[in-house]
Order: sequence, then structure tokens, then C-alpha cells
Amino acid sequence: AKNKAVAGDARAIAQGFQVLTLLLCAGALGIGAFITAWALVAIRPLRSLTGVMGARAQDDYAVEVDFAERGDEIGAMARAVQVFKDRGLQARDLEAEADRMRTAADTERGRTEAERRAVEIEQRAVVEALAASLGRLAQGDLTTRIEADFQGQYLQIKTDFNAAVDSLREAIGAITNSVRGLNGGSDEISAASDDLSRRTE
Repeated sequence: AKNKAVAGDARAIAQGFQVLTLLLCAGALGIGAFITAWALVAIRPLRSLTGVMGARAQDDYAVEVDFAERGDEIGAMARAVQVFKDRGLQARDLEAEADRMRTAADTERGRTEAERRAVEIEQRAVVEALAASLGRLAQGDLTTRIEADFQGQYLQIKTDFNAAVDSLREAIGAITNSVRGLNGGSDEISAASDDLSRRTE
């Protein structure tokens, strides 16, 4: 009877261990399932944020940032990633604007340089034409004129020079006619004087 009692206690203990083992296994499975479910829930947002950050590293701003509305750490991370994305977009826009301004400045600088060269060429042509005409005038050529095609402010120089030469030619012509008249009068006076002398003799 004593052996039967011991055997019954052993079976009871064994059954207890079996129940405990089953409970532990069930608990472990439940915990494992919970952890797995939590990991799946947490890993998906993390993977999404990782993809967004990877795209941002390659200057791809088209990827949308999800999970920013969440109130947990995932949401905080998503909002931080959104801030980085916004700052990147602003930096890209500023860089594009700076490039546009540099291009405009280079274009303006090139246009200004071209205008300066054109003005220098025009000034050189005006100076050369004026110097040549003044040289001919200094040699007594009163028929000299500036025939070059002056434009803008230089047209007045051409007009004034040609008008001055015309006035000088007219004045010298008048002086020449006066001198011829004086020479003619002098010849007449000389002839009259000679005639008077002969008459007197």
C-alpha cells in the first residue's frame, strides 16, 4: 500500500511537471508570437524610414515620408527624417537659384565685355578718320572731308569737322578774291602812274 502511495505521488508529480512544461511552452510560444508581431510592426516603419534616408543620400526627394503622424518613437523618427528632407529640398532650391544667378551674371558680363569691345573699335575708327582728315588739312587740302560712317555721338564730330572745313575754304576763297582784287587795283594804279609820268614828260 505504501508503494502504491509512492507510485501515485510520483505520477502526480510527473503530471504536474507535464502541465508546467506545457504551460511554459505555451507561454514561450505566446511571447515569441508577441515579439514576432511587434517586430513586424516595428520593422516595417524602420525599413520605410531607412529607404527614405537612402533615397535622400542619393539626392532623391520624390520618396514620401510615412508614419509621421504616429505618436511613438517611430513617428518622432519619421518627423525628423521629414525635416531632413525639407532642408534638403530648400538647399537644392537655393543651389539652383545660385546657379541661375551665376549664369545670368556670366551672361551679363559677356554682354558688357562685347559692348566695351564694340565701343573701343568704334572710337579707334573715329580717331583714325579724324587724324587722317586733319593731316590732309594741315597739308593745305581744303577739299578734305570725313566720309566715314559715324554713328551716335560721333556723328556730330563728323558734321562739325566738315562744316568747319567748308567755312575755312569759303573764308580762304574770299581772302583770295580780295587779294586778286587788290592786285588788280595795284596794277591799274601802277599803269595810271606810268601814264601820268609819260604825260608829264
